[in-house]
Amino acid sequence: MSYKQNIITQKMITAGLVASLAASNYAFSAPSDISKEEFEQLKTQLLQTQTHLAELEAKLNAKPENKPYDLPPSTESVQKKREDVNSTFNYSGYFRAGIAGSNKGGPERYAPGSLGRLGNEYNGAYDLIFSERAYEKEDRWVDAIIMIDGNTGLENNGEVVGNPENTDDYFQFLDMYVRAKNFIPVLPESELWIGRHNLAGTDVQMLDFKSYRVNSGAGVGIDKIQLDNGMLDVAILREDFNLKYRDDSNTSQKDSLNTYTAHLNWHDIELSPQNHLALTAKYQFTNKTPDVKQRVRAGTYAAPKDAYVLTGILDHQYEGGGFHQYQLQYATNSIASSFGLILESHPDFGIQNDYLGKHTNGDAVRFISQGERYFLDKQYIVAHAMIMTYGQDIYNYDLQKANTDLLSYRFVVRPAYIWSEFNQTGFELGYFHQTVRESGDNYYESAYKITAFHTIKVDTSMLGSRPEFRFFTTYIDNTENGVTGHYFANHSNEQLSFGVQAEIWWR
Repeated sequence: MSYKQNIITQKMITAGLVASLAASNYAFSAPSDISKEEFEQLKTQLLQTQTHLAELEAKLNAKPENKPYDLPPSTESVQKKREDVNSTFNYSGYFRAGIAGSNKGGPERYAPGSLGRLGNEYNGAYDLIFSERAYEKEDRWVDAIIMIDGNTGLENNGEVVGNPENTDDYFQFLDMYVRAKNFIPVLPESELWIGRHNLAGTDVQMLDFKSYRVNSGAGVGIDKIQLDNGMLDVAILREDFNLKYRDDSNTSQKDSLNTYTAHLNWHDIELSPQNHLALTAKYQFTNKTPDVKQRVRAGTYAAPKDAYVLTGILDHQYEGGGFHQYQLQYATNSIASSFGLILESHPDFGIQNDYLGKHTNGDAVRFISQGERYFLDKQYIVAHAMIMTYGQDIYNYDLQKANTDLLSYRFVVRPAYIWSEFNQTGFELGYFHQTVRESGDNYYESAYKITAFHTIKVDTSMLGSRPEFRFFTTYIDNTENGVTGHYFANHSNEQLSFGVQAEIWWR
């Protein structure tokens, strides 16, 4: 007889006993030979039987204990046991999308990394992050993390990834790594990670680029090493490039350049409750193959050079909301050259997967100020971004010229009136001017942008709250184009655009 059948049998017997006792109880209400003492004994037995019946019913309804299924050894390492895992699958991400038009056909973005991005970006972008806790016990856990990053043009119906006609459409696994906490005894609370992991770094949100980041094909690192003041992150990462020299007539030759990056980030250094400091360093060094060394000696390529960037970041939090952040950066060689890019100025060693140009012993310094602040009893909010850059003896990617000097100013300010927690109206003003000097010749690029907007929001913070729905009209005047040679449609320096855009992130 099974366990469940046994329980049912016991329940039937008990039910009969209860019915019998109930009949006796009913009989006592009429004249009877049963004494009061005998009735009290029967009543006690009845209560005991009812309690036993409830226990049997609870056992009957309870589910048998589930024992973990033992998988074959080949997959045992990824099997999760219920007693070891408390969290569930997590899906988080970001995307932006919208529709816009202009007075000259389809609108064209121009230098969002210099003029500001509001009303000046018409493509779509997305990040989709999937994570799962594979193990958790006491203060230790292991997570598997995958991040899909991509762009889409938002112009055609058939924007298929991989179609050479749609250069704005791509899809890539930006992250694919394992992160584990508290597995290094000498470094309690630290987190070890291994795999493909791009260190996102610091955003200049209004200009849509990272002032500091570390790209990688794969790497290994330890984060959140506890110090007396703050925490330390360390990592070593690999990033290879297609080695190219655009000024060389031999454009068909291409070799792979292997590089590695050493990364240090000392962060959350408390200076006061409202002020925190971070100090970061990235050193990227080359590991040339014999073929690359031979072709450098033959003059096919300019010699690839190591490069580094040092960054100091001071964060100040205002009481009642808002923040101000200051950054000071110093970079050498190809990373210094990236500071001069007008479209966007990520501090990268190459351009996407290519290492270009002749980088000598140049360097550059960059100062960044950004933030947002409330005024007049939180009736108004103003966000801003300002960047000043000076470089000497660096390669200019836009002009494809070596040994250039650079001076650049970028200003963006965005004030708005706060109607409520859910609505704001304002405008954004953007201006930049860049001078590139090479062999006594000066090249100038400058433009200004005016954007009027209304946003539907979920909080009053301009830079720190999403989702957000934007309705905008933007005018851009490219007053000088001596560096990029850029024109809008019909060989015009001006463009008037209008549209709507949604941006969202979720966790």
